[in-house]
Amino acid sequence: MHLTTFEFDLLATLLRNANQTVSRNDLLKACTGREWLPTDRSVDIHIGRLRAKVEKNPKAPRIIKSVRGLGYIFAAPVTRQAAPAD
Repeated sequence: MHLTTFEFDLLATLLRNANQTVSRNDLLKACTGREWLPTDRSVDIHIGRLRAKVEKNPKAPRIIKSVRGLGYIFAAPVTRQAAPAD
């Protein structure tokens, strides 16, 4: 699957914080280094595009969920694998 840099950074940030709500401000700072403003819809737009790529039904997301008034949460189970030994 092809992801833009912004989408990849969003997904990576959500995965690092799996099952925890991440604010729009924290997502935007992680992806661009700038602060989020209440009129800034860029995170929401990119989350929508990311959902279209990773969700079976983007209109009823099960992986990347909205937390009204707070931000987003990566809600799918996440397991960490050890790095392969050389």
